[in-house]
Amino acid sequence: MVLVLGTILLIGLMVLIYYGNRKLKKSNIILIDQKVAIARREKEKALLLKELNHRVKNNLQLVSSLLSLQGRQPAHKKVKEALMKSRSRVEALSLVHAMLYRQGADTKVDLSVYIKELALNLCHYHKVKLKLSFNMDSISMNIDKAVSLSLIVNELISNALKYAYPDISNPRLTIALKEIDQQLIIDVIDNGIGFKDHNSKGSFGLYLIKSLTKQLGGSFEKVASPGTHWKVILRYRKFVN
Repeated sequence: MVLVLGTILLIGLMVLIYYGNRKLKKSNIILIDQKVAIARREKEKALLLKELNHRVKNNLQLVSSLLSLQGRQPAHKKVKEALMKSRSRVEALSLVHAMLYRQGADTKVDLSVYIKELALNLCHYHKVKLKLSFNMDSISMNIDKAVSLSLIVNELISNALKYAYPDISNPRLTIALKEIDQQLIIDVIDNGIGFKDHNSKGSFGLYLIKSLTKQLGGSFEKVASPGTHWKVILRYRKFVN
């Protein structure tokens, strides 16, 4: 009798284990299918974002080309200069999307890589030969903040290349990007003739820098030093996450 009961219990236990394993396998199959579907959607999303960045870059380059063509037409000097400045700003925006496309990134830009490439492009554009120095941490930033910051850095570098170096025999430009005490700090320093405050009156470039920095909740200041030293400070965690 005991043997019969033991056999029945053993068979019952085996049946429970069998159906339990079947249920577990079915759950595992469902879980695997869900993971595959999620991975496929993420891949499709990444491809769509990459294609979007590519199209935005191409559209911005088209706008840049149109501004360049318009700037070559006969016009007042100030009009031509305004068109060329606008072209430079569009190119700065285009570079953000070009980097996202090349790196296969979705929404983050490596600021150190971006700033180096932007500075080299601007030196080539303005036909300025100088010693470029970089002292930058590797910091990534979301594209929505990176776009605003790209315009700020573009203005600071462009102003130095255009106005800082008349009669300077050994022009130098130093760009620093650091994370210090939960703050993102960008310094653009030249050894030029120095910035004159009276020259800033009515300057759209400086107005743009101040407006964008305020929009980002940061600060922008000129540091007393030989040449010109601009400093932009943002709260680090707010802009990299």
